[in-house]
Amino acid sequence: MSPAHALDRYYLLLTFLVTVAYQMLGFAIAWTFRFDKITDFTGGSNFFILALMTLLMGGTFCAENLLASVFVMVWAARLAGFLLFRVLKRGSDSRFDEIRGHFFKFLGQIVWVWTVSSPVTIRNSPAVVDFNQSCRTPGYNGLDIAGIVIWALGWSIESTADITKYMWKSSNPPKNAIMRTSVWKWSRHPPYFGEILCWWGIWLLCISPATTHNVPASSRSALYGSIVSPLFTTVLLLFASGIPPAEKSQSSKFYALKQKAQEDPDNNAEGAEAWADYQDYVKSTSVLIMIPNFLYRPLPRFIKQTVLLDFPMYHSFDYEGKKMSATPTPSSEGSCKHGRGPVRKLSQFLKRRKSRKDLARSSESSTEPPPLPPKESIPVIASSFKYPMAHRHHQDRQRQISEPAPTYTHQWEIEMFDYTAPHRLAPAHSASASAAAAAREPPYPYNHPNFPYPNLHHHQPHLPSGHGHNGVGSGTPPPPSSPPPPLPPKKGGADGYSPTLRKQNTRTQPPAPEERARMRQAALRQREADEQRAEREERQRAVRRKQEREAEERALVEAEAARKAALQDELRYAAERKAREEREAREREEARLAEIRARKRAEQERRRKYTLELERWRREQAERAQGQVAEKEALRRRSEEAKRERVMRINEDAARGSSTGEGMCCGWVTMQTPESLAWKRRYFRFDLDKGSVAFYRAPHEMTRPMDTVALDGRVDRICEWWEGFEELEAIPHSFAVKFVDGQDWLMYADTSDEKDKLLMLVSESAGIII
Repeated sequence: MSPAHALDRYYLLLTFLVTVAYQMLGFAIAWTFRFDKITDFTGGSNFFILALMTLLMGGTFCAENLLASVFVMVWAARLAGFLLFRVLKRGSDSRFDEIRGHFFKFLGQIVWVWTVSSPVTIRNSPAVVDFNQSCRTPGYNGLDIAGIVIWALGWSIESTADITKYMWKSSNPPKNAIMRTSVWKWSRHPPYFGEILCWWGIWLLCISPATTHNVPASSRSALYGSIVSPLFTTVLLLFASGIPPAEKSQSSKFYALKQKAQEDPDNNAEGAEAWADYQDYVKSTSVLIMIPNFLYRPLPRFIKQTVLLDFPMYHSFDYEGKKMSATPTPSSEGSCKHGRGPVRKLSQFLKRRKSRKDLARSSESSTEPPPLPPKESIPVIASSFKYPMAHRHHQDRQRQISEPAPTYTHQWEIEMFDYTAPHRLAPAHSASASAAAAAREPPYPYNHPNFPYPNLHHHQPHLPSGHGHNGVGSGTPPPPSSPPPPLPPKKGGADGYSPTLRKQNTRTQPPAPEERARMRQAALRQREADEQRAEREERQRAVRRKQEREAEERALVEAEAARKAALQDELRYAAERKAREEREAREREEARLAEIRARKRAEQERRRKYTLELERWRREQAERAQGQVAEKEALRRRSEEAKRERVMRINEDAARGSSTGEGMCCGWVTMQTPESLAWKRRYFRFDLDKGSVAFYRAPHEMTRPMDTVALDGRVDRICEWWEGFEELEAIPHSFAVKFVDGQDWLMYADTSDEKDKLLMLVSESAGIII
């Protein structure tokens, strides 16, 4: 069958047009209906269509191009079927969300199909099959065998990897689990490794005509140039749509599990070690080429990144808007451990520095004083667990710093709080500050007996002279720059104040020095009492906590002792049960062995008796056979002697002339020849001079014989039934005549005399001695 010529001699333009049309049809369906169930199917089935079309159009079915086409069709059918089954199970494929609506992105699949299928396209084209002589010289060379072996190995790896991964995902494994079964324990991406091997094997199988120089130079160059197919597949999987996105997805998944475990360790305990397990998996498993883990782990990084194709690009991905390394380094170890890396810390530091510069610039341009430092800038002076009173003082200090400075209405208040709270001497800086101070002003004046914080001054640190707020010393506070804020209303009278409080507020003169001294002493005593009470309560709480801890420890010790006792009892019971089971098993085994030994002895005795009986029976059979042979031999000798006597008697009678020659040479005989299986009775007549015999139907039909046989020199010998003709044993007066050419005539006479006469006539005619 001659190949069909279409468009070009290599079928490249034809296959390109078919690929574009088929892929545009698939794109139109996916774009119109907005689903991805046929996108992968159109890619895989396109290979099948091109291989089958070029094979049938080529019209040549040699071993090499037929195998290459079948390999492509098998690979395409498996890939398309598996991807279609997977997308039908999932319902959609997120990889095609962007490609579905953009035709130019969909062109990548057209280039992939047409480029990768080029070896089998050129192999089936008229430019190769018209000059290929491999069909006339059947056989496989080294490249054919290598291509078949490589394709079979790659297809097995790819199919096994896909099936194993699908079954593993169908079992709903934990989120932090890593698949290390089957071929996945030796390679992180075995399907890509199998696909690369498949297309290298197909290319080796397709270039077989070029190596034998049976095709023109242009066709040979086209076959060698189709190496772009396996190279394109390798580059595509190593640097584009294969390993990089798969590695990024896997790394991001385990990094996200680690981040969730750090943010909420109680609800994400399974992801605590996910990142460390994934790092160990990356270190011990090859990225592409299948190598056992114990051989891959100790290899130098240079060998892994060059020979084994584990490029550095596979270990650097953007997880949270920053570039990180999937391989742990000294800089990334801390970031992975605490959730923020050095890059984030540096950015936060620069942001804080910029905000401080902006605040300083705004304070220089404004007449208002700078704000108080934030609470985070004040160091913690003591631990809240070890020094509770100091922690309480520290909290009051933080609260006072965060509140705006109040204004005082009387000179005696300034003098009273001058040495205790110098940071409160600053005037109100703005209307907002005054409003805030008014909102936080206590409901009682500072000189009121019901003022809730009489000992507030002991929480403030002593400031040296000349270092107060706004550059004013602690001894001479500045006058207020605005009127004091009004007091908040209280339930009571019509103006919001109770009569008692209004009466006390009418006093405008400051208390006497003795009264202030008494108030200071009372405040000091109250502070000491509070401190003593707080220390006493703290000691009591410490004692209670100690007792509770001791009780918990005792309960834990008792529970551990009870658990150990129960475990020991269980172990002892298990040991006793195991010993009992072993003893029973030994007894059963001994009984079974004893029964086997008894059965063997009985079998040996039975066989011995059977052997003795068999030997005795054989001896009897041998003796009986010997007796039968002796009897047969004696009977044969007697028969031969009797036959000789009868022949001699017949010869003597013939010599004396007692019978005519005509009567001696004629008679009846029943015979069976090889030409007929039926016994036929014939009348014979021997011609002793010519050495022949003639057979007739009857004596009165002797004018024309039915058959005449020459016996002189043709008869080998005359045999009795015991000489190999056992079928004549039951026929009396029978014998057989063996001819030289291998024919056997079976005969029998009516009487023994007729038999003897017939034997004598045959021997005389044939010239043999009986």
